Amino acid sequence: MADHILDGPVWSALATVHARFSLGSQNARRFQSDISPLGAARDEGLESLTELGNLSRSTDGIIIGQENRIICPPDTRATTMITAWQMLFDDSKSQYRRGHAVEQLGENDAPAMMARAALTKPGSSVDRTHLLGEYWGIKQGGDWSQWPANV
Repeated sequence: MADHILDGPVWSALATVHARFSLGSQNARRFQSDISPLGAARDEGLESLTELGNLSRSTDGIIIGQENRIICPPDTRATTMITAWQMLFDDSKSQYRRGHAVEQLGENDAPAMMARAALTKPGSSVDRTHLLGEYWGIKQGGDWSQWPANV
């Protein structure tokens, strides 16, 4: 198990605040397929990894994100491996340009959120991802999906 909640953020979310959106057991969980393709094992033990492998077979696969190098569950294979960076927001240093509104996004913004998320590969957003919590966007001219890269 992770020492800190951010050492295993996917497992931490699936086992706590987002448990109602998860499928699996005490050893391995994944989000419901219309919420997110993310999944995680509680630890790197054979039982947990086997259960995670079983969860990946029930869909088109899962995306695993963890601090250590990923150990593939038995009878599975990695189709893509990438390095990802975990970013933390430090509110005390926040700045934004005039004319740009930082707004909470809602149900009506879901299609634009999906269009933006579709640009990422592998993407972790699907039809109901917006139900996981608060999402914020930077709007310019009323359209957050076209926000400039230099904001």
